[in-house]
Amino acid sequence: PDDRQHLPLQIIKQPSDQKQRLSFIRYKNPLLTTGEQFLYIVEQSTDLQTWSTQGLSLEKSVDLGGDMQRETWVSDSVLSPGNRRFLRLRVALP
Repeated sequence: PDDRQHLPLQIIKQPSDQKQRLSFIRYKNPLLTTGEQFLYIVEQSTDLQTWSTQGLSLEKSVDLGGDMQRETWVSDSVLSPGNRRFLRLRVALP
């Protein structure tokens, strides 16, 4: 499972800052739009077992209209060569 071919692909678009980013489209107000309340939780892990919201910040939020928005989250620290860090979006009910 730790072989390179089994790991998620990492894409860093801005190699100068070496920070990881995760973008996704979400409802601005899920309760009004869908009748359900969703929580959007961005997490990071170094081992795919233990996940944390610490060390991540909302970098940008763009209104897309129709009660939708695109959020981009960024890691607060750079990813050092040879280290692994994984980001995920968890959608949960309160």
